[in-house]
Amino acid sequence: LKASFPDAPPVTLQSKFNPYHRGRTANGAGEDFLTASAELGVVVTAYCPLNDWPSKMKAVDDAHVRHIAGRLGKTAAQVILRWAVQLGLNPLTRSRQEERLRQAAQIWDFELSDDDMARLSGLAWFVLSPSNKVPATVVDAYGVRSADAAVAQHAPRERPTVAQPIKACDMAWSMLDSSKMEL
Repeated sequence: LKASFPDAPPVTLQSKFNPYHRGRTANGAGEDFLTASAELGVVVTAYCPLNDWPSKMKAVDDAHVRHIAGRLGKTAAQVILRWAVQLGLNPLTRSRQEERLRQAAQIWDFELSDDDMARLSGLAWFVLSPSNKVPATVVDAYGVRSADAAVAQHAPRERPTVAQPIKACDMAWSMLDSSKMEL
């Protein structure tokens, strides 16, 4: 990346980053986006770390996050923002509600333990798929790999390789085309 811009190398990169998606949404190779950025001296600005896209669930609604927040007397949003800061990210969030903006600024009076950090980072293992692999540097705090291996022993099956993720709109159009439905 820096070699592409020798006269003015980038110093920051804005990317979607939350406990479920660590900087890339189609990370089939399991690349460690955060480590690679740090090695290049690029600061990652994590935009919208509290919303659900591209997941189905917001990390602030996750029971694991809520448990940690309850134990610390903080909101789930504060815990996720603190997690991002402790990873070395620059989280960028927004809200229409003044109270939430105040809460987002109140993340400096506590620190997450190494165990809490591993649990929050480990949430990425729950969205594991052929097109989204978790970097090897992320601890499997929930034992997803061993559970997958145990299931594979009892029900071995060939896993399809996905060269490129199927877009929902492509799938919808192919379904419409195959059924000869008219809009």
